[in-house]
Amino acid sequence: MKIYINIILFLLCSMVNANAEESQVMTANNALMKMTVENIQLTDKESLGWVGASYLLETYDNIFVGATLYGAVTGQRGGFFSLGAEALWCKQIKDQWFSGVGIYIGGGGGGGANNLVGGGLTIRPYFDILYQLKDYQVGISTSQVRFPYGTATSRQLGFVFLSSQDFYTVKYNEQPAVAQKPVDGGIGFHRVRATVASYRGYLLRSDVQDTATMLGARSEHWMTPTSYWGVEIVGAAGGKLGGYAEYLGFLGVEYPMWTDAINIGARIGIGMGGGAAVLTQGGMLAKAAVNLAVDITKDAQVSLESGYVAAVQGAMQAQYVGVEFTVDLDNPYAEPYNFYTTDYVWHVGAFNYHTVTPSGSVNAVPFSASEVVVNRFANEHLYYGVHMMYAAKGGRYGGYGAAFVDLGYRIPLFERKSSLSLEVAVGGGGGGGTSVGGGALYMGNIYADYQWENGVGIRLGAGRLKAFQGTLDTAVTEFLVTYEYTVKERR
Repeated sequence: MKIYINIILFLLCSMVNANAEESQVMTANNALMKMTVENIQLTDKESLGWVGASYLLETYDNIFVGATLYGAVTGQRGGFFSLGAEALWCKQIKDQWFSGVGIYIGGGGGGGANNLVGGGLTIRPYFDILYQLKDYQVGISTSQVRFPYGTATSRQLGFVFLSSQDFYTVKYNEQPAVAQKPVDGGIGFHRVRATVASYRGYLLRSDVQDTATMLGARSEHWMTPTSYWGVEIVGAAGGKLGGYAEYLGFLGVEYPMWTDAINIGARIGIGMGGGAAVLTQGGMLAKAAVNLAVDITKDAQVSLESGYVAAVQGAMQAQYVGVEFTVDLDNPYAEPYNFYTTDYVWHVGAFNYHTVTPSGSVNAVPFSASEVVVNRFANEHLYYGVHMMYAAKGGRYGGYGAAFVDLGYRIPLFERKSSLSLEVAVGGGGGGGTSVGGGALYMGNIYADYQWENGVGIRLGAGRLKAFQGTLDTAVTEFLVTYEYTVKERR
């Protein structure tokens, strides 16, 4: 179950890639996909059930580092999310038994829990006991969840599901290494979709219908030539829902009609969502949709989708119609196909908002957010991807979150160890008392990067972020730890 991998990978442009060189060889790395389910105690009288989804790369023997997203699915805090970085030491104890010791540090809040989480900083140290079953592990987790700038602290037991997969990268000037099974490019997804949709239904009240514009993206992995699974991220960008967000996993099917260039499909999904006082109650959502897709090139599609989304516990329910743009990243069923090389970069760190004035105030109160970024290079210079962030420190902004689709241009310097990048991004966000109007945001940034030989590097950034409708208008800076690698993809 890989619904935790990206969270993430959005698209604004078609891809141009260089052909693979004969000197490239494949090297297998280990990656873990982990799901955690537990019930945390916010106060003596209130609990919250949340689900965590993690994607972790093995950086040293038995040490894994990556990104994690937690979201509420039961209780009364729909829209409560936390996003950040996780480190795990996992080792075999005996026979089929494994132990794991780790820590998660991120930002979060939402669902009206500002007083409980304060600035939003979230810390979760944990210890797992796991049992191997075929290609995956299941077990029990004991953990503590703390919000240092708030009042909530909780100790609990939870359930853990963990799956391991080979993560193949391209290395140069090494002795050839042969992959023992088919190689998936990227980070486990075969195509991505950028989406724009209009929701209409019972969103803020159970007796009055509202309309809202949503921006989102989906990442999908083919299981057979006609079936797939994937993940979806949706955020409000117009209407009265600034700060509302959805994160879902889903299953889908797609079949050709008359010709291979026209396809009809359907999908069902379940996940978590909330924010902006939308009536999601505990936060669990269900979604169903049908779509019609038309190929515009060998690797790209446009499609129309119509569907229905509803809260499992709350009164929220809405119909929607959307337009999608899809690009193939790695198609295992394309015949014939060619191999191409592509670079990916992960970034984890802090995003700082310097001149933010909370709603109802006249004084600026800066804050910092925990940030995760994934970028994919279309060629040597041009890249695109997604930023996701949640408030972690400063004032009582806990609950503020945002996601952006970005488009950037990188200029290598000093034998390619350093570089400068220019980037523009558009997305949605809100919460935590920020003034974002309907939720649509945009920003422009300049970055300086330095990278060591093993692909690890650091990134410094500066720029400006503004809301299309609200008064949010702030200088921003970023400090990120980066990891870049090259993969082969089939199209």
